[in-house]
Amino acid sequence: WSEAAEWTRGLQDGWKAQWIGDPNEYPEPMPARNGYHTELADRPEVEKWVTIALDEPTAMDGVRLWPARPYDWQADTPGFLFPLRFRIEGAPDTDGPFATLADLTASDQPSPGTEPVTVRFPRTTVRRLRLVTTALRQRDAEHYGMALAEMEGLDGDTVVTRGARVSALDSIETGPWAAVNLTASHTVPHPAQAAAPLPG
Repeated sequence: WSEAAEWTRGLQDGWKAQWIGDPNEYPEPMPARNGYHTELADRPEVEKWVTIALDEPTAMDGVRLWPARPYDWQADTPGFLFPLRFRIEGAPDTDGPFATLADLTASDQPSPGTEPVTVRFPRTTVRRLRLVTTALRQRDAEHYGMALAEMEGLDGDTVVTRGARVSALDSIETGPWAAVNLTASHTVPHPAQAAAPLPG
């Protein structure tokens, strides 16, 4: 290694600092998006679910799924662990059975990269909205899981689940990963959350 060196320049009137180099060589990166992350499984066919609970029955006709893009993974991965096969379910009350609103379990869904995926269904009244994965995406050898930056229940173009309670079969609750992020509606980097038990 060479000896450390430096250079200086005297300031002139109106002089402004600027990096030396091609400004197009290093484009501004897309923002990282962590969010909700299931515990990992050792095979893809393990079923996982996450539920959004509203204070009162609400009309919905769609769900928007924002793909995760974690900053704390070894490679930039837009669409990180996006659900491979899944269905959207809804229940009109707090304890009744769920009905299938949209079924995408017949074939593998492509990773959407950085773009959100909107799934539409006939307008219905929902108090609990649930995403059930029937096939998990592979993270690496022998590790499978599902992750989303956010999940938004929609009535037309209006988000009706902002700030709603979230419960899940399981969840990684560490650093920027937390189930509460699923309804936070910021779709930007999530701050680290204190570890907390998930509601039942």
